[in-house]
Parts: sequence; structure tokens; C-alpha cells
Amino acid sequence: MWFNPTQLIDIEVSPEGHVIKLSVPTALHQYWISQNLLETISTEISGVYSHPFHIELVVVKQEAEEAPLISEPPAPLTIKDPSVNTNNFGHNRDTLNPEYTFSTFVVGRNNEFAHAVSHSIANNPGAENYNPLFICGPTGMGKTHLLNAVGNHVKEKYPNLVICYCSAERFLNECISSIRRNEMHKFRQKYRDKCHVLLMDDIQILGRGEAVQEEFFHTLNDFFEKGQQVIVASDRMPKDINGLEDRIRTRLEWGLIADIQMPDLETRVAILRYK
Repeated sequence: MWFNPTQLIDIEVSPEGHVIKLSVPTALHQYWISQNLLETISTEISGVYSHPFHIELVVVKQEAEEAPLISEPPAPLTIKDPSVNTNNFGHNRDTLNPEYTFSTFVVGRNNEFAHAVSHSIANNPGAENYNPLFICGPTGMGKTHLLNAVGNHVKEKYPNLVICYCSAERFLNECISSIRRNEMHKFRQKYRDKCHVLLMDDIQILGRGEAVQEEFFHTLNDFFEKGQQVIVASDRMPKDINGLEDRIRTRLEWGLIADIQMPDLETRVAILRYK
């Protein structure tokens, strides 16, 4: 999966050595191959190439095969006025678990893709073609850990960005409460106007109500049009969420789905040792 889209694009010759340039379609491929496959690739090339060399991975973006679902591409993630004290708005940042970071996440074959793409997004939220990111897996497989890890990383690297981390149940309850109090403007302001990164857990709960799905759909559209990052987690695939509207399912499948499987024995042992 990772090496298949890689192609040789150039070999630069110089007195210092040869540079073998390989194209990769995304920054995620560049990161993952450099961390996991570069040594193997070098060994294979050494068997057929006698000159000293080093490998350079170059991101060459490919044109999308399908047209996007919105009329214009999203703008880069920005804050209109960085001088504004956004700490007053980002109260949901405080719900992030500081213990759930990328450094405390045990990576195995079952979750390495979800970890790699989450790490890539955390370094550059909203700029990759992984929006939204849908993390799927059974309970206890680390979905919540990854959501928090992204939030904690973004919080540290981009202190001016407001992170909204919540469960879908909280989103649902706040929506219902706002409707009853006739305060939907405050609800929309919180999740759309004052939030730059939305992290939502247990999204399968949203299949329960029509009103909350209406708000969530427009919240998603608002984020995409602004080029702002959305990451959601669920214990089932979008197509398997009962009661979920087709338009929301389409939006969730529009980005990237990272499936976390049950860990193998080696990963389970590593998790137990870490604990």
C-alpha cells in the first residue's frame, strides 16, 4: 500500500554522490516510508546500483479522480486576528487528557496507519487531503488516545488555534439544550465561529436524532469551507451507523478512514509492558 504509488523520477549525479529521487503522492507517504521503509529500499537499490547514493522522497501531488463535493477548494487554515486572546474561547481544550500523547501511544501493525496519519495531521491541521479523518475501531483500541494526542500536539504547536474536543453525546446534549433555551446562536458560535480544530469521539451516537444531525452537517460544511480540520472516531464504519443521514455519511467517507484492528500478540505485550 505504501510503496506501490512510489516512482523513480530522477537521478542526480554529482562528485559528492548520486541522489535518487522517488516520488510519493502525499506527505504522509513521505513520512511513513522515511520512518519504516527507507533502509529496505536502500538495500534493494544497492544490489543493482554500484554508485554511492542517497534517497530523496519528493511529494508529487496527484490530481483527484473525483470532483470535490463543495464548489471551491477549502482555504488554508488561518485565524483572522491572531492578536485575539483565544484562550477565552477554547475551554474544550481543558478536557484533553495530557497523558494521551503520541509519545505514550503504543504503535503496532494494527494501528500504525491511524497513528501515522494522525501525527501528520497534527503537524499541519487542515492542510492535508485527510479532512475529515475518520478513525474506526473496537472499544479500547486507542481511538480516544489518538484524538487527545492530536489535540495536545496542536495545542502545543499552534497555541492560537482553538481546539474543540468532545464526545458526540455531549454535542447532542448541548444541541438539544440550546434548542430548548432558544440559544442555538450560542451553540453555533461555539462550534463554528470560535473553533478551528474539531475532535469528536463516539460519533455513532449521532444517529439518534434528526435535529442534531442537521447541525452537525452544517458544522462539517463550515469547517471544510474554511479549510479547518475535523477528526471523528467511531466503533463502526460510517455505512454501519444506524440512523445516520446519507449526506453526513458521504461527508465522513469523503476524507480518509483509518481502521484500527485488534492488536497482535507482540503489540499486546508492548502495551502491557508500557502500563
